[in-house]
Amino acid sequence: MDDLKEKFKTLMNKPSVLPAVVSSASDVSSAEAVERRVCVSNDVSEPEAEQAVLDSIQGSFFQTVDSSEVCREQLQRFPPTLDVNLVNGQRQILRRQLTVVSKKVSDMILHCQPEHSQELERVMLLQEELLQTLAVCQTARQSVRQAQAHFTAGGLGVLANYRHRQALRTVLRPLHTIRTLQMTEARLEELLRAEDYPGCIHVLQECLKVAAAYRQFSCVSDMTNKLQDTLDMVEEQLDVGLGKLCTRFDAERYSRLQEAYRLLGKTQTAADQLLMHMTSAVHTASGQQVLAYVQSTDGAQQPVQKRQYPDLCALVPTESVLPCLRDLCRVLWNIIYNYHCIFQWHRSRTEAEAVQAETESAELSLNRRYVAQKLEHGRSRIWLDVQGRVRAYLLAAELSHFSFDDFIQILDVVHRLLEIGAELSGQEGGPLEEAVKKQCVAFIHVYHRARLEELRMFLENEAWEVCPVKPTFSVHNLQEFKHLRRQHLLQSDVEPEPRVLYLKTYDAERNPFDVYRDAKVDGEQLPSTEMTDSDSDDESEELKVQQVEEAPGDGPHRQSTAVSSPRRMPTAAALAPPVSSTALHVLRLCGRYLRMMALLRTVALDVVVCLSQLFDFYLYTVYSLFAPPDDVGSSPRLVSALQRISDQLIERSPAQSAVGADPSRAAGGSPAPPAGPSTQWSSVRVPPASLNPAVELHRPERLHGLAARLVAAESVVFIADQLELIRRHVEGNIPQSKRLYVQQFYGQTVAAAADVRGPVYFPVTSRVMDSDVILMRMANVNWEVKELCSQHSAYVDLMLRDLQVFSMRLEELGRRLPVPRPVYDTLWDQCVRVANRAFVEGFASARRCSNEGRALMQLDYQQFVTKLERLTRLRPLPERNLVETYVKAYYVPESGLDDWIRQHKEYTKRQVTGLIGCMSHVGKRARTRLLGLLEEDGRR
Repeated sequence: MDDLKEKFKTLMNKPSVLPAVVSSASDVSSAEAVERRVCVSNDVSEPEAEQAVLDSIQGSFFQTVDSSEVCREQLQRFPPTLDVNLVNGQRQILRRQLTVVSKKVSDMILHCQPEHSQELERVMLLQEELLQTLAVCQTARQSVRQAQAHFTAGGLGVLANYRHRQALRTVLRPLHTIRTLQMTEARLEELLRAEDYPGCIHVLQECLKVAAAYRQFSCVSDMTNKLQDTLDMVEEQLDVGLGKLCTRFDAERYSRLQEAYRLLGKTQTAADQLLMHMTSAVHTASGQQVLAYVQSTDGAQQPVQKRQYPDLCALVPTESVLPCLRDLCRVLWNIIYNYHCIFQWHRSRTEAEAVQAETESAELSLNRRYVAQKLEHGRSRIWLDVQGRVRAYLLAAELSHFSFDDFIQILDVVHRLLEIGAELSGQEGGPLEEAVKKQCVAFIHVYHRARLEELRMFLENEAWEVCPVKPTFSVHNLQEFKHLRRQHLLQSDVEPEPRVLYLKTYDAERNPFDVYRDAKVDGEQLPSTEMTDSDSDDESEELKVQQVEEAPGDGPHRQSTAVSSPRRMPTAAALAPPVSSTALHVLRLCGRYLRMMALLRTVALDVVVCLSQLFDFYLYTVYSLFAPPDDVGSSPRLVSALQRISDQLIERSPAQSAVGADPSRAAGGSPAPPAGPSTQWSSVRVPPASLNPAVELHRPERLHGLAARLVAAESVVFIADQLELIRRHVEGNIPQSKRLYVQQFYGQTVAAAADVRGPVYFPVTSRVMDSDVILMRMANVNWEVKELCSQHSAYVDLMLRDLQVFSMRLEELGRRLPVPRPVYDTLWDQCVRVANRAFVEGFASARRCSNEGRALMQLDYQQFVTKLERLTRLRPLPERNLVETYVKAYYVPESGLDDWIRQHKEYTKRQVTGLIGCMSHVGKRARTRLLGLLEEDGRR
């Protein structure tokens, strides 16, 4: 086996048979050709078979590689253990393929033999033509030598000199042009110093065209390179000039730059470069501004230039956050305004060129549209860059512990910047507004908790005395509400004040953020919503409520006289509202919250929640301090509101009971809590306030603290009235889809404020008359008289005397503080109701009563009503039918008592039982049936 392999290797080193056969196919003898044809005819007899053999030949045989490689490849196909039959079979296949290939080559040679003969004939013909041409050339040379002999050397010299002179004249013109090109360098420098970029580019382009015409001169080639370098330098200066326009726009200079870019054919490139410069200007200016404040601090000794922008913002000291923000917005305004000027320049240019749009070229039209689209998109891009820088600055600062004035100023600066951005890009909101909202919510959360604790402290130290104000006093007289326009609040048909167009109102010299440098009111910088002159006329003293005094002739003594006399009751407009200093503090806080709401509407609902909690806590505190613990006469909506406040706002221990009456007694139960903006405000809890020990509520000669009760209750009503006054403004700052909370707050809590008068004043009115003594006196009256009496009973005089004492004390109170007509009516309404219920209760205590006794009851009550109408102007007297119907029920026949009991459920079980027991015309069986009906009725 090894010997056989060695033989194959020797065969591989020999020349290849196939190339030799193919290369020498033209020299094969006819005998060999005949022999091969016979062989082919024996092996392959059909063309299809020959084609099949050709197709089976491997591609490696046709590649131009060394034959030894082909042989080696064929040998590698054999297995390691060789078989003679396999080798012979493979040899027969290769021999058959060689035979077919040889036959194919022979046929191709025979087929091309005629063409070869024709081409050979053409070659012979070409050789003859070349010989003829050679003869002609030899003849021409001989003729030239003869002509040279006939002409003199002098004539030829003249011709040569003339030709040389013509050549020099031809060269003289390019030399003059080259000299002119050399002299243009000074002209180009002069144009560049004058910033005449269009003229400079025009000269350069002309020079380059001329230089291209004379590029065969080596000096011109060098000059062309220098001109091209100059052109590149001009483009760099154009780019630098374009960057300078980002901070200081000059229309004339910008026009030259645009014309220069047009000459260069790079108008679109100029628009792209402008946006890049604007972005770079925003980042550079903001970074330098913040870096200046960081380096100005004593603690910034380490190098900070290489710090990232957010890290620099975090290094700004707390006392410099607001000034740095103003300066940052000031420089950003400068960039925004310059971009706006560039945008307006292109817009006016586009409008001017619109007339020529039909005649301008397609390229110019395309460039104009491209620049317009690019600049339009750039408005949003520039505003997004500005937002990113200010957003990073705000998020790096800890604003939650700032004072309210400082935070409002920060909020106002950002609000003004947001309005500028909306005017520039036409887009509301964005990442900056989200960042401000995040900081604002954090600040409100901290600030509101502190204000609730502060309010609780104020309430615990409140003496509940009247703070003197004018009769026309309202929230508009408070400094905190000066950012609201009076017309907008009071007139429903007045449209909101239009937004300031900063890009039209201000310019590069008048920065909208420079207003904070000079204008201040009471140590507080002016808000972004400037007030008109008419809003501040004659109100300087009213802005500071602690210093507000009564106008001459409108003092409380003059008003109190009208309260004491039933013949002359002053109108509500003539009385100053009896408000406490804490109530004014609540209104001030509401004004601050509204100001925050106006500056950032995205947190408006959160602000309304805080505002409502201030009022809720004040209402709850007044009720808990002055209403009786066993109050059962409050309105259902007041009980529901108090229960909601207790559940959501008041921090109570498990042992403490709910405030006031059981809320389940209210009609419909307690409503579901209003839908707030988030759950974070549900965690705000404040402990209930306690009453100031200096406030006396139990002295009868002081009407059980009626003065303090009046100030407390009317303060609640006054705050509610002021909240109604600003309701349109509150709702206007909240989207329509989120106004449910506001509507519930006003419908469930603010509307229930007036209902607090009843439970607050009831401890006073319920003690005006000594009910126990009166009922004892009535029980001693003989109602079983046999004759009609003309004199009323003595207990009536006792009741009237108590009411007269109350009237005198109320008159005395009116000399010290204003008593509004609703308070007057409420007090007398409750007194009359207490008296009427005392009458019914006393009449029900009679064990026996005759018809004459019933007439005495009517006489007593009629006497009481007649004298009472002289004490008060309250009309009509409340619950008068309660007494008269009870007395007249004695005359109801036995058959109608069932219906009477079912219809009159206002009487208690004891009162109806006493009535039935006194009816002599009702039999025993009927009494038993009627008492059973009372048991079934379930009344108490």
